[in-house]
Formats: sequence, structure tokens, C-alpha cells
Amino acid sequence: MIISLLGPLTFRIKLIAPYRSCATITTIFSEPNKFKSKFDYSYVPAVLRDIENKWKNKVDGYWNNVVSKQQTTSDTKYVLSMFPYPSGQLHLGHTRIYTTADLLFKTSFLCGENVVNPMGFDSFGLPAENAARINNQDPFVWTNSNMKQMKSQLKNLGYHFHWRESTSDPSYYRWTQWLFLELFKSGLAYQGISQVNWDPIDCTVLADEQVDSDGKSWRSGAIVEKRFHKQWFIKTNAFAEDLYAGDDIIDTGHWSFILAHQRWWIQKPNGYLFYLTMSENDKSGLDNILQIFTPYPELFCTPKAFIGISKQHWLSYGKKPGEIVGQIRNPFLKSNEKIDIRLIDDENFPPSTQATLFTARETHPDETKRSEVLNRASSLGLGGYYTSRSYRDWLISRQRFWGTPIPIVHCKNCGPVPVDDQDLPIQLPHIDYSKISSFTSTDISSPLKNFAPNDWLSVECPKCKTDAIRETDTCDTFFDSSWYFLRYFTKPSDRKPFDKIRLRPVDCYIGGKEHSALHLFYARFITHFLQSKGYLEFREPFHTLLMQAIVKARTYKLNGKYITAMEAEDRKDVEVTFEKMSKSKGTGIDPDLLVQQYSSDAVRWTILSVGNPESERLWDSEEKEFGPTFVFFHRILLTIEEYLAVKCGQLKTKPLDAGKYDEIIKDFSKQTDHHIFNVLYSICSSYQIRNGTSTIHKLINLLRANIRNDIVHTKEYERALASLIIMLSPFVPCFASECWQAFTSQLKANEYCKSYGFDYSKNVVEQKWPKIIDSNFMYIVRFTCRNENGREEEKKRIKIPLKLLQSWSVNEIRNLFKSIDEHIEWIEIVKNCSIVIRLKNQSIDIPPIRDEFVDA
Repeated sequence: MIISLLGPLTFRIKLIAPYRSCATITTIFSEPNKFKSKFDYSYVPAVLRDIENKWKNKVDGYWNNVVSKQQTTSDTKYVLSMFPYPSGQLHLGHTRIYTTADLLFKTSFLCGENVVNPMGFDSFGLPAENAARINNQDPFVWTNSNMKQMKSQLKNLGYHFHWRESTSDPSYYRWTQWLFLELFKSGLAYQGISQVNWDPIDCTVLADEQVDSDGKSWRSGAIVEKRFHKQWFIKTNAFAEDLYAGDDIIDTGHWSFILAHQRWWIQKPNGYLFYLTMSENDKSGLDNILQIFTPYPELFCTPKAFIGISKQHWLSYGKKPGEIVGQIRNPFLKSNEKIDIRLIDDENFPPSTQATLFTARETHPDETKRSEVLNRASSLGLGGYYTSRSYRDWLISRQRFWGTPIPIVHCKNCGPVPVDDQDLPIQLPHIDYSKISSFTSTDISSPLKNFAPNDWLSVECPKCKTDAIRETDTCDTFFDSSWYFLRYFTKPSDRKPFDKIRLRPVDCYIGGKEHSALHLFYARFITHFLQSKGYLEFREPFHTLLMQAIVKARTYKLNGKYITAMEAEDRKDVEVTFEKMSKSKGTGIDPDLLVQQYSSDAVRWTILSVGNPESERLWDSEEKEFGPTFVFFHRILLTIEEYLAVKCGQLKTKPLDAGKYDEIIKDFSKQTDHHIFNVLYSICSSYQIRNGTSTIHKLINLLRANIRNDIVHTKEYERALASLIIMLSPFVPCFASECWQAFTSQLKANEYCKSYGFDYSKNVVEQKWPKIIDSNFMYIVRFTCRNENGREEEKKRIKIPLKLLQSWSVNEIRNLFKSIDEHIEWIEIVKNCSIVIRLKNQSIDIPPIRDEFVDA
């Protein structure tokens, strides 16, 4: 027994046990001083692998059980990451995105939220079709094999998803076809002739974004040929004005980059787009849609007006400037007289249509006539959409087999006719790829047209019951992925595409910045469309966007050619840069190999602890990447080892005088509270994960600073160490499980343990997120509003104490701010973390509300 005098009438008594191991169960800490003598951190990977072998199945079992039992409601938190194409191999970009999503999902669950984190595969696409041709193998077989392999890789990294069907599953694309039919029936899906990018190697049409600056295909590398072809389009211009404005976007702080990019892409609306039908009786002899963009729709009602087309227009082939190339009925004149179409030698045509209105004499805008034209265009389904002169409608058809079949049949009597809903899905037929592996064609056509069985191609017209032919183009994969987030929130149904009643926008959508202009824009369009038809209650699909920058690797070039790091060693004439990872550059990294060598915990921590999501991740050598990770794990191992030694009396501590002790212990709890809050805020509110890992380091520093003095014996220290291990579990679950088992083996449940929310009889993954103890801990409430430019801006901040926040519910917050409730537009709450209140307008003043509130 040791008695120390700390001050007047203040004694502290410590019982020192003999020097021995007092562990009741075997852990990596059972051997005394195992880590104290380690100065070379190379031992860490072997320890982590041993820990993973011990805990992997138990951790997986727990989270799989959690996932299987969860039911979604309208209040369920929705975390979603962009699903991958099943190439068969994950890369570090995938790893960064999915580790972030897994962390957010598990942290939210520890905080008591009902949260889902679905995953599937964007499994249609050209690579599978190319592989099928090369290997004489059905794309279905190739795709399923790759999906199985990638699921295994995702499991190895410790992710736990709510798995859903892939886009190539008939139970999914049945509803993709339904979506197309809804667009078609609404007059928003049409066939039009346009100049297309033809890839002569892959034998398919490419979007403009799939052609590089040298005019080559992004995939095959072939020189792209410009051709005119009849394609399926979606009238995205119908919603261009609303999509440009983004009035329903709530979290513009994270949306600002994406919305700016999309606005740059579609451009500010400055005119009107019309769709006129050319019949077979027209001089051109073509039955097609003619798109016309004009800032002055009233010109349709002006005598001697005509439609001018550019040299790039599909009607201009073989014509001379000034020549009348055709006529079209003018639906805006009561006489239904026709209007001329002329080829004009002018370079200033709208890029989207290469056609606009001209008049032989100067005219002035007539707003009355303009309104009449726009109203008639709307009633006749001829457009009149307010949009930009440069934005083109969405080309969705592809000349491929491995895609969603377009549910249209072509009838000589009726034209394009939609398939009946009850006949969906129109499934892909079986095609013998041995017959087409070497097939090439100079015609723009699909393998379905050339090789599908006749009983699939030849059908009865749903309308007139005569012979008809199926559409043989398939949908581009952007169409498949434009709505999956709606399907994935609730359990799959054969009766409806999604559950309107329970469905909500994605709370946090995680993916790559490179998808900002295409996928995210099309997803917004589809959501706006479905809301306009009454299928959804909201117009914007994603509340918060967490768009991650790419992972780059150190690359080496010699005379313009890429070489390996080994080849570049000791050379001074090598150009060294960081570029996007690529197998062809010798910089591709297989996450599976990293897991095998270092453990999934080490990979997860290394990915998350360097750089915040919006920053490019510059991946260096493995020594430099994993070195700090090993030091991090070593410090925790050493802290747990020394704490256990203290608890067993094997390690002496230094007494503190009473003044110093009181000063440290008072600040200790305060710092612990702040660290708990900051880690949670960094993960679930600001999404600056790197800041959270830095805070964890600060908490380790606090524990290390007091491991050898009397603070280590206190309930405050025990609480801080327990909190550290619990907060580590969403990051490094196997490692945290081992640390928790050793930590709790020396402790018994007690009253203050229960008051902190800990349950020492359960594993760490079953614990709740650590509580903040100080009832006067202040949380920031941010008041925001939209400025005159539509941007979200902060108006004021106040702080409110924890004691006023019991349920963290919208009703609770409204009750706290009753005096301004009528001015509140909406409230965003991240439980135990942050509160944002948007006011209806900028002019609202926020008066002092309660004495407990203070200005921040």
C-alpha cells in the first residue's frame, strides 16, 4: 500500500498488485511490455493481420445482421455512394468513396439513427459486350463473374451494404423501361436525326463527352466519324430553366461546385426551343423532328419569316447557300401555311439545333404574339421551352446488345408504338456471340438488329394488331443510372418502381467529381420529371453531395513514355508527376493486395486520414503512405498496454499535487467532450474526414500525456479511453474490437459506466456513440436564407446548451424557436451534431429568444 499526501486532509490510496499479467482472456496484450520495446513499426502489419483473422467474421456477422433487420421509413437517413461498373477490379478511387460511405453509415448507426447504405452494380455497358465478342461469351456470364469478384473485394475491405439488384437484372430494367414509356407518353422521348459520333471499332454511337480533344473514342481510341443518324432523344430542355435555377437545392454549400459546373454546361436560358414535325409530304421527303431555337418565337407569326439552317444541319447535305431545302407546316398560323427552310451561310447558329428563325424585314418583339405562340406550342406538344441556345437534348440510344431494350415497336401504319406496361420487361434475347465476335459493319446498327431471333424481332403492333418490328437500339447506361437512387431506398417491389410514400432525397450522395455534368444532371432531370407527373414529392434527388477528387499516383516518364518506378530509379532525366492512376502507366494499385499485406483496417485508415474528400489524393510509395498509419496503431497499442499494466499494478504512476490534479481533471472532461463532438461533426456534418482523424490523434495525445500520472486512475480517463476505442470502430472495426476486449477485461460495469452509455459486456461495434457529459455544452445553430442570386448564405449563428436538446427532433427545435416559427422554411438536423434553420427570406430579424441562447 502506498499513501500520498496531496494537500490538507487530502489523501490518495493506491493498492499496488504484484508484477504479473492479470488478463482473464487472451488478447495481443496478454504478453507484458510487448509493444513498449518496439521502436521499429514494421511489426504492426503482422499484428493487424492477426487481429483481422480473429475478428473479421464476428464483425461481419454483427453488421450483416444489422443490415438484414433494417426497415426504411420516411425518417430513415439515406447514405448512398455511386455504384460501380463491374469491371472485375476495384481501384483506390472506389476504395476512397466506399470507405467514406461505410464510415458515415456506421457512425450514424452508432448515434442511434435508422440509416441505410445500399449498393448495386451499374452493370450494362460496352466493356461487357466487347469482352463477349473477344471471348465468344455471353455478356451476362462475364458481368456476373465480375460482380461476384468485386463483391468479394468489397467484403474484404470491411464494407457492409444493403445489397440491391444490378441494372442488368430484368427486375430492375423492367422499371427503366417503364420510365422510358412515361417519358414517351408525356411527349418527352422522340426520334430525331442528328449528327452523331460513330466509333468504327466499337461500332456504336458516342456522346460528345466520350470523344477526346483529338477526336478519338474515349474507349477504343479510334478516330471518330461524323454521321447523320436517327436516334432516340429525351427532351431535357423541357426542364432546362428549372434545372439551371436549382431553386429546390437545399445544401448549396456542397452543391456550389456541381451546380456551377452544370450551369456552365447547359448555359443560361436565353431563348425558346420548338419541335416541328416534318411529314412525308414535305419537299425534303423526310419524316422527322426539326428543332428550332429562337429568342423571338413571335416570328412564327410574321409574314416572310423562314427557318434558316447551317451547313452543319442534316438537311443541308448537297445543298447550296440560299437554296430552299424544304418546307414545313407552320402550326402557329391559322391557315396552316408552310414556312420555307433555307440554307444560310452564317456561322452564328445556335449550336444545339443549327436552325433558327429569320425574317426578311426588321421586326420588334411582340409580347402578345409571343405568349400566343408559347401557349399553342405547349398545348400541341411542340415545345416552346425556355432554354439556352447551346444545350442539346439527351441522346440515349446506343447500337449495342448489352443494354436496356427500348420498349418500342415500329409499325408501318402507326409509327413508333409503346409496348404495353403489362408486357414489361422486354428482356434481351439470347445471342450466339460466336457468330458475331468478328462481325463489323459500316452501317449504324445494333447486334439485336442483325442477330436477334426472328421471334423476338417480329411482333404484333399493340395498337393496330398488324405486323411490327421491335426497336433494336438499347438505352445508354446513363439512363439506367439516372433513377437507381429512387429504387434503392426501399425494398424491391414487382408492382412499382419505388415507394413514393416512404421515399426521400438522398441525405448524402458520395462519388467522383467527374460525374458532375452528366450523371448528376440526368438524375436531377429524371427527378424533376417524375415530380411533375405526381410520382414524387420532391424535385431534387440529393440533399448533400460529397464529391471526391480523384486518386493520383506518382508517374515516371522518359522521353514522353511511361516507365516503372524501378526503371526510373537513379535516373536524373526522368519526368516525375502525379497523374490519375492507370494500369497502362504502371500505376494501378490493387486494394486486395494492400489488404493482404497490411490488413483492411490499415487500408481504411490510410485512405481516410490523408486529405479531405474534395482534395486530390496523391498516392505515394507504400512506405510513405502506410508509415504514419503504423505509428498511429503503435501509439494506441502502447496506450492500451500501459493502461492495462496500471490497472494490474504492473506500472507505477506519478502522484500529482492537489492543485495540479484538480486543474487537469477539470479540463480533461471538457477536452474529451470537445473531441467527441469534433470527430462526429467532421464525419456527419462537415464531411471533412481528415479533420476527424486529426481530432482522434489529439485525444490520443491527451491520453498519452496522462498515462503515467494519477489521472489514469480516474473515471474520466476510463471514459476518454473507452470513447476513443468506440470512435475508432467505424474506421477500424477489427482493431477496435481487440482493443475493447482487452480494455474491458480489466473493468467491471459500474454506475458511471452506465451513465456514459457504455456496456462492457458487449463488443465495441455494439456500443453507442460516446455521450457528451456537460449539460451546458454549447451547440451551434446556423440560420441561413437564400440571397438575391439564389445562393444559400448564413445570416446568423447562436449557441444553445445540450440540456435543451433532448430528442433532436424538428418539433423540438420549432418549440425552442416559437417566436419565429412562421418564418422558418425548413430545419436540417444531424443528430448530436448540428442544426441549420433556413428562413423564408433575408429580411427576417432574429431577436433574442431565450436567456440560455448566446450569440456565436
